[in-house]
Amino acid sequence: MEDSTEPVNWYKITPIVILCIISIFIFLIVLIIGLNTRNPTGSTTIKSNEIVAPSYGYISKICNLGDQYKIVIKLHPFDVHTQYYPMLGTVVDHQHHNSNIFNAIFVNKDDKTMYNEKTKHIISNRFGHIITEQIAGYLFRKIRYNNMKNQPVNAGDYLGKIDFGSQVDLTFPSKNCILACHQGQKVKGGHTILGSYMT
Repeated sequence: MEDSTEPVNWYKITPIVILCIISIFIFLIVLIIGLNTRNPTGSTTIKSNEIVAPSYGYISKICNLGDQYKIVIKLHPFDVHTQYYPMLGTVVDHQHHNSNIFNAIFVNKDDKTMYNEKTKHIISNRFGHIITEQIAGYLFRKIRYNNMKNQPVNAGDYLGKIDFGSQVDLTFPSKNCILACHQGQKVKGGHTILGSYMT
């Protein structure tokens, strides 16, 4: 009995497969670029004693440093990459550091992000100094921010943007502060309340 199955013409299929792969790749690149250029506004109803998430992403770590809390927010490529001021106050300083780059998304045990390019933003209010750090990722190292030194800001105001950035750290005084977030939580920059101070 003869086999009537026709042989596969790979020379015809291969170009179609390659074209599909290229099309999907281009679509994903355009999608990621489009998502990264989003710039939603922060909430305007945040109370003066509340701490709002400075970035979209998820909380990968919450550290109790004794007199301070440190919240680490990791961003994925599909997250909004705009950052926001976490509290009402006066901008004391902006500090930019150029360093060696590691991919912050894959940092677990060793905090290699201390060597990444970063910009530290310090605001001062009646509760102390609130520090937000924009940390650049591996492939794209562009950190943008508005120079607001010595200017008053509100919680949820635009702080800046990391082009395809991967991490934002928030450090603030722990005294009289009640946290309202947990590790692994998804947060919306300028909207999700991370904690509040007792007044």
